[in-house]
Amino acid sequence: VIGMDSFQQFHRWHDWQTILTLCNLIVIDRPDTENKSLPKALAKSTIYQISDPKVLSSAKRGGFYRCNAGLYPISSTMICGLIQSGGDAGSFLPPAVWKFIQEKNLF
Repeated sequence: VIGMDSFQQFHRWHDWQTILTLCNLIVIDRPDTENKSLPKALAKSTIYQISDPKVLSSAKRGGFYRCNAGLYPISSTMICGLIQSGGDAGSFLPPAVWKFIQEKNLF
């Protein structure tokens, strides 16, 4: 599961083609990305869109399903940046997750 902001950069990830041989992606739309199309590098690849979430587990690997999960204006990238700059990300995370991040001094 990745946000549309990360999906737009997916073709820049290390070994992204191999990732697509292992799974299908669920791509979460963001408020400013609902109408974004595939980056050219992905459009030229073998990745394909899955339109029915019921077939995600049985569809051949290498697909993606776009999901509107509420269009929250926050992303994991933003949360990581907030934490790295010494900010409090507790309001964006479940309490147990925020506690774990603090205890383990992650980021």
